[in-house]
Amino acid sequence: QPFGLSPAAGPQDQASKKLPETDAIFANLKQVHAQAAQEPETLRISVDTKAKVKIGEFSRRGVARGKQAVSAADHDMHPDAVLAPAGILEVDAHQLNVIFGTSRDTSDFVADCLELWWSHRRVAYPGVRRLLIDLDNGPEIASSRTQFLKRLVEFSDRSQLVLELA
Repeated sequence: QPFGLSPAAGPQDQASKKLPETDAIFANLKQVHAQAAQEPETLRISVDTKAKVKIGEFSRRGVARGKQAVSAADHDMHPDAVLAPAGILEVDAHQLNVIFGTSRDTSDFVADCLELWWSHRRVAYPGVRRLLIDLDNGPEIASSRTQFLKRLVEFSDRSQLVLELA
C-alpha cells in the first residue's frame, strides 16, 4: 500500500462513481452523433465553461514566463479582472473557440457566448441549418433551467437554426 494507506483511504474506484444511467447516456450520444455525421446540414459542437481566471500582476509562485524575472505582487488578493471562460468546440473541424466574459457563469452567459460564436463562425458554415450541441448538463445549462431554454429558443428563432441538445 502506498504511504501505508488502506485501500479504503485511497482514491475512489471510478466504477463506484458511475451512475446506472451512464451507459445508456453514452449509447444515446453515440447514436445521436452517428446520425448527425450523416447529415451535411448539421454541425456538431460542444459547449462548456470552466473555472474563472484571475487577471493581474500575480506572483506566479516565483516563476517568471519571460527571459528576465518580472516583479509581481506578493499576494493575489485584488485581481485587475476576473474572467469566465467558455469553450465552443467545432467537433469535426477540431476548431476550439474560447470566449472570455466578465459576467458570472450563468445560463445567459452561455447563451451570449453561443450567439457571439455563431455571429462570427456562420460564414464558415453556409449550409448548416441545424446545430447539435453537446452539453454536460451543468447547473447553468441544465435542462430544467427555463432561462437557458428561453434564450436558446430566441437564438433559434433569430438564426433560423434547429437546435438539438445532447
